[in-house]
Amino acid sequence: MLKGYRFPVEQLQSDRNWQLIQNARFYLIKRKGRQWLRVLQEYINLPEIIRIYSLEEARNVPQIIPSSTYPTRLQNIYVPTLLKTPQHKPRKVNLATEGRWYAKISQKGNSPIEVPIDIPKEVANIAPSPVVSLHRTRTKQNSPCSVTREELIVAAQEMDDKLSQFGQQENYRNRLENILFQLYDPESNNFHQGNQLNVERLLHIVGLLNVGKSTLLEILIYLLAKQGYRCGLMVNDVATSVRLASLFCHKLEIPAAPVLGSKRQEQLTKVYEPILKSEGQEVTKGGMHPAWRWFIPVCPLLALVQSEDKWEFGNEPCHKLYEKVPVVENDNSDDEDLQESDYKQYTCPFYYKCPRHHLEHDIATALVWIFTPASFIHTRVPRQGFEQDLTFAEAVYRECKFLFVDETDRVQIQFDEEFAPDEVLVDASRNSFLNKLGLNLATIYNSDRGDMAGDRFVAWTSAHYHTQNATNRIYHLLLTHSKLVAWLGPLPFTGRSLFARIIRDLVDPPNITVSAKPKLTRQQIMEERRKRIIEADHGRSTKCPQNAELATKPKSTN
Repeated sequence: MLKGYRFPVEQLQSDRNWQLIQNARFYLIKRKGRQWLRVLQEYINLPEIIRIYSLEEARNVPQIIPSSTYPTRLQNIYVPTLLKTPQHKPRKVNLATEGRWYAKISQKGNSPIEVPIDIPKEVANIAPSPVVSLHRTRTKQNSPCSVTREELIVAAQEMDDKLSQFGQQENYRNRLENILFQLYDPESNNFHQGNQLNVERLLHIVGLLNVGKSTLLEILIYLLAKQGYRCGLMVNDVATSVRLASLFCHKLEIPAAPVLGSKRQEQLTKVYEPILKSEGQEVTKGGMHPAWRWFIPVCPLLALVQSEDKWEFGNEPCHKLYEKVPVVENDNSDDEDLQESDYKQYTCPFYYKCPRHHLEHDIATALVWIFTPASFIHTRVPRQGFEQDLTFAEAVYRECKFLFVDETDRVQIQFDEEFAPDEVLVDASRNSFLNKLGLNLATIYNSDRGDMAGDRFVAWTSAHYHTQNATNRIYHLLLTHSKLVAWLGPLPFTGRSLFARIIRDLVDPPNITVSAKPKLTRQQIMEERRKRIIEADHGRSTKCPQNAELATKPKSTN
C-alpha cells in the first residue's frame, strides 16, 4: 500500500480509507520497501506502555491497547493527522550575514572545490527583506468564464494597435475574423455555428493545421489577463516560451514571464539566435532585447570571492553558502545520504537585489506564466514570493484560474516520456541500459576496489550482479523457447503487467485445441515411410515424360 497501488480489497473500496492511506504514505515514504520491516521491528521493541498497538511479530494483525502515556493521542493527534491532507513545507530565506563564508563549485566534471567568500557589513545589509511578493488572483471558487466572438475581435484589435507602436504590422484581428467558430453539441453529437466560447473545466479546441488555434489562444489569454485573471500557458520548447513571454510583457503590456529550469546556460544558447539577437544589434548605442533581463549573467558575489577558482554562469551558489559551523539541530531522517551537507546552507545577501534573479521578480507579479512540459513538472517556485516549497504544477493549481496547452500532441509526447518512460534493457549495442551499466562497472576490476568501503556501493554492486544474472537466464529462455517470445509479444511490459498476464492465464487459460496424433508402432512407421517413398518415385516417373513433351513442342503451336 505504501507504493501507491489501490489493490482491489474490501478495505480500500472506501474513498475515505483510500484518502487515509494516501496521507499515511506521505509520512511513511522513507519507510517503504525493506525499511518497513526494520522500523516495524523497532516499534515492536518499544515498551508497551508508550505504544498504541500490541504487536508481537511483523506479520500479526495489530490490536489497539490502552496506553497510560497520553492515552488520547490516537483520537487527538493520529486520526486528525491522517484525515487532513499534509501541508507543503514552509520555506524561509536565511540570508548570509557579515563574515567569512564558503561555497563549493565544480567545473567540467571535476571534484568540487571550496572557495572562500568575505561578505562585508555593507553587503550584508543591502537588502535584508523581499522587494516583491506574490500577486494573488485566485479565489476558492473557480467559476466558469464566457467569452464572445465580438470581445475577442476587440481584444485582437487592441493587440494590433499596441504592436504597431513597435513597427510590427501584426494582423491578429484579420486572422481571428477568418476563423469559423463551431461549437460541439453533445445532444446532437455534432458541431454548429456559435459566437460564445464557454471556458469551463476541460475544453478542447481542435482544427486543421495553421487554421489559427494558437492565434485564438494568444488573444484569449490577452483578454483574460487584462481582466485580472492569472493564466498559465504550456508550449513545446524554451524559445517559444521566451518569445511569447516577451511579446505579452514588453509589447502588449501584460505582466508575463517564462518559467525556466536551472540550466540557464543551455536555455540562453537556445534563445540567443532566434530571439535575443533579433533586436538591439547596436549594443554600443544601448540597444538590447528586453528579454535579456531574464538571462543577465552578472553575479555580484563573484567580486567577493577570495580565490582564483570561480563559478561559471548557471552554476551560482545562490542558496548554498555555508559557514564552517556544524549543524547542531537533530535530523530525524533515517537515511544519512539524504543530507546534502554537514553545514547549514544560507542564501546570498544580494539575492533580493541581484540582477541574476530578475526572472523570479517577474514570475511573482506576472499574470501570464509560460511553461515548457519540463519546467511545468520539475521546476520549483522561486524562494522570493512563495512561502512554501512547490513545483509549478502545484503552483498552477493554486494560483492560476486557467491553464492553456498549445500544440498538445507534442506536449503529450513529452509527458509520456516523463511519466511512462520505456527503456531498452539489452540489445546488440553498447547503448542499452544494462550493457552500459556492465561496461561502467568493469572499471572496478582494474582498480584496488577501494570503492567497496561504502556500504551502499556494495549493496548496489550486489543488486547489479543479481540483475545481470537474472537477465542472462531470461535471455537463455527467450533464445531457446520461441513460444515464450510469442507470448511476450512486441509491446512494452512491466513487472506488474507480466504478473497480471500470468495470473490471468492461470485462472482463465486460453482455449487452445491441439489434435492428438495417434501413436504408431514401429512396423506402422516403416510402412508409412515406404508408402511415401513409392508415391514420391511414382510422381517423378509420371511427370518427366510430360515435361519433356511440352519442352519439345514448337512455340507456334502453344
